Amino acid sequence: MAIFDPSFPCAIADATPEGERTGAEWWLAHWQQLDEPLTVWTHTKKGADANPFISQLISHEQVNHVTSQPHIFSAYGPVLAMYPTVIDLGNIMRATGTTALCVIRGDDLTLWSKEVNAEVLLQADAHATPIVLADDVREMLHFVSEIMNLNNSIGGNGTDKSILIREMLQLHDTGVTFDPIAMAEWAAAHGWSSKNIKHLMKYAEDINSGRKPQHRY
Repeated sequence: MAIFDPSFPCAIADATPEGERTGAEWWLAHWQQLDEPLTVWTHTKKGADANPFISQLISHEQVNHVTSQPHIFSAYGPVLAMYPTVIDLGNIMRATGTTALCVIRGDDLTLWSKEVNAEVLLQADAHATPIVLADDVREMLHFVSEIMNLNNSIGGNGTDKSILIREMLQLHDTGVTFDPIAMAEWAAAHGWSSKNIKHLMKYAEDINSGRKPQHRY
């Protein structure tokens, strides 16, 4: 299937009070129609209640508050994602009807932000060591994403998992060591579900350690 690339604008800001405010301003600036809902994502309801800024945002009747349950949600407007991990981002990116997405980073997400051409609103530590995905690993992920059905789970023993493991093992045999975080950030940007991103990271760690994940061929 075709590689998923978001058709909506993205932005990212640091996990600071200033980052929260700047991100919310960007989110509101991308509210195009008054009848369009606004969405705030948090990992849990408890986490939202513990943050006064988030609590204030979700108190408005125009704002829909969604959490990591259910896994896939409908937005039909701009989304403000508060402190998602790279695994969370898989399902956030797959939400239905998103017109704009601003992420207040819960993980590094530097590679993800580059993959989606996110506008960097605020970055406190501009000199941090960037997460880099090796070219051959990028090519492998691009290849398997084109031939896999990304709606299928890669957690069992299906064809899609077998394709992925085969390609990863072949690459590892050439001397490649996988960076699970870099691979996860790429996958989150290109249509992989949260569950499949979690599986991908586990397979990368297993193969790096000399373990071969079970697969059919």
